[in-house]
Amino acid sequence: MSTNFSSYLLTSIILFSELVHGSVPEPKHVTVSSVNLGAVLLWDPVTSEDNVTYTAEFARAYNENRYIQVCQNIRDTKCDFTGNISAFGIFHFRVKSVRQGNASQWVYVKAFAADLHTRIGPPSDVKLKSRSGLLGINISDPLMKIKDKTLHNTFDNILYLVSYWKNMSREEVSFIPTSKPEFVLENLEPGTEYCVTVRMYRAGLNMNSKPSEPQCAFTSPEPVSKGTLQLSRNVGMV
Repeated sequence: MSTNFSSYLLTSIILFSELVHGSVPEPKHVTVSSVNLGAVLLWDPVTSEDNVTYTAEFARAYNENRYIQVCQNIRDTKCDFTGNISAFGIFHFRVKSVRQGNASQWVYVKAFAADLHTRIGPPSDVKLKSRSGLLGINISDPLMKIKDKTLHNTFDNILYLVSYWKNMSREEVSFIPTSKPEFVLENLEPGTEYCVTVRMYRAGLNMNSKPSEPQCAFTSPEPVSKGTLQLSRNVGMV
């Protein structure tokens, strides 16, 4: 048998083997990104070729042999499962590469629980209101991505971590933890601009969100009286 014929035969066997067994690279670095109860499966592209697509599925942990297809033959390297999961419960995900009718092995991410593994984003809004030398703060919770779920009907032990400072001296930052979305900053200098950011904190899990964008406002020129301070505590000043 000639060397050329042997090389041709070996190449043919390899190509035939790849065709039969569907030798397609598996997706790499498969992870779940979860913010505010969302669930997006992410992975790296296996190749720059245009003829590779991906299929992604999920299953509930109590029925892990029944996977449900959500994304089929997509070219994107992510699949959003948010509309298919619940806030409570354990879920498994898997994804495979497909090329010319052949498929890779499944790559799995298992035991995802949105209420345990999600990251909470910053407040959706922070408003300041100046009155009688005080600053009232009104915090709007981040919006959850699962229908009918809010921050407080999903999680316990939520705190707001408020940072504030004089606008011209960022080095002198003060911090206040509070469980109330409406409260008043006291002991401020009258006629001075203060800036505020707020982070969400899950006590017990030691999870901090990113801070909200800074909001700034001037306190009123007149100093606050004791009567006004007591009234502000009662009505929230917002």
